[in-house]
Amino acid sequence: MIRGVKKLFSISAGRKAAKSSEEAVEMLFSFIEGVVNDRGIIEPILKKIDGLRHLPFEERMLASVRSVFILEDLILKNRPPVVKKAYTKESFRREIADRVNVSLLPDVFRLIFLDKIAQALCLYEVFLNDYAKYALKNLGIEKTRLILLGEPLAKTLKVTDKGLDFSEFNSRIYENERVNLEGVTDIFRALYAVFYIAIKKEQDDKRADELNEKIFKKVRDSYDYEIISGFLEVLPGGEAENQRLTFLTREQLAGEVKQRTLDIALEKQKVDEKVKQRTKQLEEEKNKLDFITENMLEGAILFNSAMKVVFVNKKCREILSLDANDNVENDILDAYARIFPEYPIADSFEKVSHGKMYVVPEVDFGDRRIFRLSFAALYDKKDEKANYLIWIEDITEVKQLDRRKSEFISVVAHQLRTPLSGLKWTIHMIASGDLGPLSADQKIFLEKCYDSNERMITLVNDMLGANRIESGKFQYNFLKIDAKKILNGVLFDMRQEGARKNIKIQFESESGDVPQVYVDPDKIRQVMQNLIENSIKYTIKDGFIKINMKKKENFMEISVRDTGIGIPKDQQKNIFTRFFRGKNAVAMETDGTGLGLFIVKNLVEKHGGKVWFESEENKGSTFYFTLPVAE
Repeated sequence: MIRGVKKLFSISAGRKAAKSSEEAVEMLFSFIEGVVNDRGIIEPILKKIDGLRHLPFEERMLASVRSVFILEDLILKNRPPVVKKAYTKESFRREIADRVNVSLLPDVFRLIFLDKIAQALCLYEVFLNDYAKYALKNLGIEKTRLILLGEPLAKTLKVTDKGLDFSEFNSRIYENERVNLEGVTDIFRALYAVFYIAIKKEQDDKRADELNEKIFKKVRDSYDYEIISGFLEVLPGGEAENQRLTFLTREQLAGEVKQRTLDIALEKQKVDEKVKQRTKQLEEEKNKLDFITENMLEGAILFNSAMKVVFVNKKCREILSLDANDNVENDILDAYARIFPEYPIADSFEKVSHGKMYVVPEVDFGDRRIFRLSFAALYDKKDEKANYLIWIEDITEVKQLDRRKSEFISVVAHQLRTPLSGLKWTIHMIASGDLGPLSADQKIFLEKCYDSNERMITLVNDMLGANRIESGKFQYNFLKIDAKKILNGVLFDMRQEGARKNIKIQFESESGDVPQVYVDPDKIRQVMQNLIENSIKYTIKDGFIKINMKKKENFMEISVRDTGIGIPKDQQKNIFTRFFRGKNAVAMETDGTGLGLFIVKNLVEKHGGKVWFESEENKGSTFYFTLPVAE
């Protein structure tokens, strides 16, 4: 910093941190000087500051404030290498606030760097004190206190022989969480008006207007147009309206327009750079997405909300026998209609509901291909349909594998069935003594062999049953029958199993005649037997099983509740999956195929009913299923 400015603020060159207002001002100008590489453009301004040292401290500070704006204007208009870097007004003032202890600056400087509300408070208070000092000098301290006495907003202001003390007033302002710039302006507009009216009354209009003009001149000569404009909001009398249109000269206005244009250009440059970066990111993401969609094993057709085709991937073009260049909408729709005539696009999308697809599980072309069709609606943030998607999966290989697996299981099961049946009757004959008397140990051993053979036969039958269900080869013989009759037959067969573990089995139903159901009796007998057998198997001794039957609308609901081991929560979603058994079930009973509930679910659904359950580990389970009531 030049010697004259150092001398002006009485600062020694060796100090690094401001400890007073004067030191803070010196640091402010030192920082501004350091931003400029070309000293020639700021030398005249610094010399002008040097010429202010003969003034009293307060006048010297106020006169120096204008230099900050002039220097700031020069810095903002220039670019490197004249200045170290390019600034906007906001970034320049923010950097000053970071480098200089703004709180130590005199109020006339400090208000430049404050936020809008704090700036307004500081500005209005500094120049309201000019009114107060005038009143103290010309009207005396008592009359000055009387001026404020009638103003409710001024109760926390203290009048001293040196002016106004705003300490308590400011504390009240900042304690108010709803304080805003408009509220602060209204408060000070009223305070300025109180002094203006009092001076007019005690002296005359001319004195009041002269004081107004003098105070405004200080603000106008020291600050930029934003601060001046804010001050005009509280300035009383006609002076405010007169000055509002005249305080900016043509040059000042042109300069401000230029600065604003420059600021906007800098912001636009930043925005353009961000747009460029984001565009690059989006292009990269699009390339990734294109790569994925073009190499998917499933075909996809995407429609917009107006049902216009917007995207078809490579696999879909192969399925629809389209060339790579056939992207005309009519070609795509005609090809789809030719291959999948039974599933019109419009009709299929009408079956789509929110969050649920419409799925055609199998479209079989005989010796050619097998496809699965899925129709989905994609929703926007307003929960309105934004896009539609057709998903085409070629499941030919999967179905062929399923068929080969089914054929293998069927052949193996049938081949096992004959020798197992022969073994069963051979063991029965020996155990019955048909081939000669047996010792007690021999009978026990043969009984164990017989039980093991029975489990093998059950496993084979379950495998054959599950295989026939999956392949659709299960034959059904539907007729009207009393569901109670089927259930009583199952309970009669299962009574010994229950008695062996001392499990109490209770059956409840609605009083009176229960409507008949339209079912295949043998299949529903298997459903009931599987559920009750599971309850007995996985309920410990002295447990309890309750069976309930009741009519609900057009269905008969049957439930089987037990006090068994229950199903762990994390395994419940797999309970109807083929060959699945819960870990606690395996630990309790090692024998089991995991096919029982799979068969139950499929048989019930083939009858038009549904099956579900409620379960809690170590407390028990309740399985429900419904059957259609006969008309």
